[in-house]
Amino acid sequence: MTPTQENLLVSANKARSWALICYALYGLGMALFFSLFVAIALNYWLKPQAKDSVVESHISWQIRTFWFTSGLMIIGVATAYINVGYLFIFAGALTLCLRTIWGAIQLYRYRPV
Repeated sequence: MTPTQENLLVSANKARSWALICYALYGLGMALFFSLFVAIALNYWLKPQAKDSVVESHISWQIRTFWFTSGLMIIGVATAYINVGYLFIFAGALTLCLRTIWGAIQLYRYRPV
């Protein structure tokens, strides 16, 4: 193995560890809302480091999860006064949970999402 290949492997393993931490922060986001913002900041910081690896698909998955969930929550809060919004809020929370669990399992198995 050449030194360049070793550096890429070390970088990919570090990115994988950070991506797993981000999944944990997304899971924690159900209780501590602030952790979602820490996780999304880490995702954008990790994106260049995870280039051309399995972790790259997970970083994109996490970013899409954040924005999709945020959109559902915003729609839910905006329409809560007509009692439809609670369904959007529930859908956003469920989406966050399911995508976090599925992504973490796939990353743990070294599979792309």
